[in-house]
Amino acid sequence: METTHLQALALNFLKNIPGFLNEGVDIPTLSNCHKCNGQILSVPLRAFTVLSCGHILHRTCIQEIIMETEAKCP
Repeated sequence: METTHLQALALNFLKNIPGFLNEGVDIPTLSNCHKCNGQILSVPLRAFTVLSCGHILHRTCIQEIIMETEAKCP
């Protein structure tokens, strides 16, 4: 089964909680922001938005996209 962007985000959060995930759980790589290509989970953590289509972008990046173009799936 293919992992969705939201599932990948959740697993990447949970992997940092000791003992929460079973050994051998495959943690997929989280896609970078579709606008700036930066890591979604970086230090310091930047605000991000999960779109209804499942894509995850930094909040400032999605705000720029909305201001510059018509709203559509990136």
